[in-house]
Amino acid sequence: MGQMRFKLPRADSLSDEALRSVYMSGMEGIAWRCDNTRDDDVLVVNRGLTESGNLHVPWLVEGHGVVVLSTASCMERQADYLLIVELARGTLGRLKGFAAEWQAADLDTPPGFDELFEQSTHAFVRAATNQHNPDTVTADAQQSIQAALDAIGLIGDAYAAYMISLRHDSESRLSTLVAVNLGSHAIPTAAQTEVSDAFNGVAIPFSWRDIEKNPGEYDWSLVDAQVHWAQKRGLRICAGPLLQFDRHHLPDWLYLWEENFEELQTSVTRFIQQVARRYQQHVHIWNCGARLNRHGALALSEEDHLRLAVAAISSVRTIDASTPIVLSFDRPWGEYLANEPRDLSPLYFAEALSRADLGLAGIGLEFNFSYWPEGTLQRDLLEFNRQLERWASLGVPLMVFVTVPSDDARDNQARQTATPTGPAGVNSPETQCDLAKRLMSLFLAKPMVHGIVWNQLTDSQPHDYPHGGVLDASDTPKPILQTLKNLRQLHCR
Repeated sequence: MGQMRFKLPRADSLSDEALRSVYMSGMEGIAWRCDNTRDDDVLVVNRGLTESGNLHVPWLVEGHGVVVLSTASCMERQADYLLIVELARGTLGRLKGFAAEWQAADLDTPPGFDELFEQSTHAFVRAATNQHNPDTVTADAQQSIQAALDAIGLIGDAYAAYMISLRHDSESRLSTLVAVNLGSHAIPTAAQTEVSDAFNGVAIPFSWRDIEKNPGEYDWSLVDAQVHWAQKRGLRICAGPLLQFDRHHLPDWLYLWEENFEELQTSVTRFIQQVARRYQQHVHIWNCGARLNRHGALALSEEDHLRLAVAAISSVRTIDASTPIVLSFDRPWGEYLANEPRDLSPLYFAEALSRADLGLAGIGLEFNFSYWPEGTLQRDLLEFNRQLERWASLGVPLMVFVTVPSDDARDNQARQTATPTGPAGVNSPETQCDLAKRLMSLFLAKPMVHGIVWNQLTDSQPHDYPHGGVLDASDTPKPILQTLKNLRQLHCR
């Protein structure tokens, strides 16, 4: 059993929620099983191995909210590390590495970057050389982190703009799918024009629970209406997820087969084949399954999830041999591995399926950003870019599914246990717009990202994530809808 100890600035520097979110990883970024405790003002991380690794900690930074920061690689030692100094070291180190690559490409740094980089460096040097002085080290390290994140924002935005411009050199209008998930309810009449103007596609979830409430009895009325609406407006259709193990997606009668895998698989196959037969002429992309890397409402093993994913793909392929198929994975960083007895990281789960010659055309990544638990904690743009590059190593196109909160108040229509992260008041329609614009620009900058789906249409109907829609609880468009429309019309067909 290995143990790492990190001294906190104060005993209350990490909330209980943040403490549960801390994890360590190796070079591949895959979370290790960890047992985190607090010994007064010392964070104690126990793990089943002793090799060096990076610590990842949700940290409150002025102007940025709660952001997951990472240390550089730390080896086990007797003495405690000073956590805030190590977080500053890791953040500045990532910035220095990216800036060196940027300058090696003979590109000019954006205005204001050099000053922020210098501020961060000088503040870190002061903190690192005065760790014995508790009166100044915390302030200096925190200043280094804040300046580094400000600089990362500048160079991250510049990187996205530069890469998009390169794409436009060969493609005046990008072919990237920019869609919205319509949910399992009718599209609000008053917002239909604004929604169809903002996107070039839709995702229709095909909720098994709503379609097949009784075995063998199918109600296609809502899906038929959504498909007709999309086709009338010339929008591409992503169908699915066809299989998702959340309680609100599965029909109640399926639980009868929870302990009979063969009958369960037969039910999955039958439903998906019914969908494929009815809609194969209308669909541009099949999303055969989502969140299969997570524990669901059924007591299934990872092997069971893999077998059902294969069955879902095969069920579509027997009916439709040509339409592209994707599977999507939730929480791509796999932070949950630190606390759950799982063998496969999201990336390894996806790799096993993509290498199996099943006809899988792409991988989907679900980023429910700034939500916890059951979501993805906030990262900076460079860390987001690095995560996309990891998934690009699979060599297949990517689709991203995104949700960002516009408020942190209680949302009675939300079905997930996730809540928006950060101090009260940090999430607003304006921060939703700003974060979405930066993320969408980064996604559009990536040739391997073939599709972007805003994963929630409205807050007025039951939905997964609090305040994550482009329409508010009264079905009034939020500012983000105009932001997404501007981005799509500026860059995409």
